[in-house]
Amino acid sequence: KKKSNESRRLAQQLSLIEFKLNKLEIGEGGNILDKLYTVGGPMPFTHAHFATPHLPKMPIVNEPLAHFLSKTISMTSARTTAAEANGDAMEHSSASDMVNEYSGLAPLPLMLKAPTDPILSKIYNIIPSGVANNVMQTLHKLEDWDYNVFDLEEFTQGNGLFYTCYSILHRLDLPLHFKIEDKVLQNFLRAVQAGYHPNP
Repeated sequence: KKKSNESRRLAQQLSLIEFKLNKLEIGEGGNILDKLYTVGGPMPFTHAHFATPHLPKMPIVNEPLAHFLSKTISMTSARTTAAEANGDAMEHSSASDMVNEYSGLAPLPLMLKAPTDPILSKIYNIIPSGVANNVMQTLHKLEDWDYNVFDLEEFTQGNGLFYTCYSILHRLDLPLHFKIEDKVLQNFLRAVQAGYHPNP
């Protein structure tokens, strides 16, 4: 009991010292968020004085896979389905098909074979065998209720959050619309994923 009280008191003193140091670094009129913006990246965090501190690690993502996804998804998003182009009614086999018909997006490909596009084919051949197919088959259900993020987490070695966000943004052509460089987008999403705290 004495030890826990002493730990609590020391933790409070440490927090006060950190706060004062931050004020000195930022200046009297500055804001702590300004410092976070300047330093950038995910920050260490402790939920409570007795909890294990969360020390974020920037994930290492498979850049050829990310590049392949951005190209494949952007190419798909730029096209409308054949039924829509012809004004035909369409049978909906999934929620994705229905969303795609009304949003003007073609369904994401299942990637059952290597791409024929020479640029995509070159990138595809750099990616470890089967990874692109597994990821594309999982992302095919991106707009469905049964989208399996756990499979994606496994196929991407723990980077399911990164690839889900990355795919959604490219699906909506937002990087192109806002002229976001791919490297900047990847670094941002890596930092977002690194900043997520573990769920014990």
